[in-house]
Amino acid sequence: MNNTKKIIKLYLRLAIAVGFFSAVLDMFGFWPPEISARGN
Repeated sequence: MNNTKKIIKLYLRLAIAVGFFSAVLDMFGFWPPEISARGN
């Protein structure tokens, strides 16, 4: 049971990190304008 909680925590931390990293990439213009939230 304890091992399952560690895996869930790791997955959630990675998911949040990927979300923030995606936002940073969007801010620097990495994503194409069609899917960009900032409108570059």
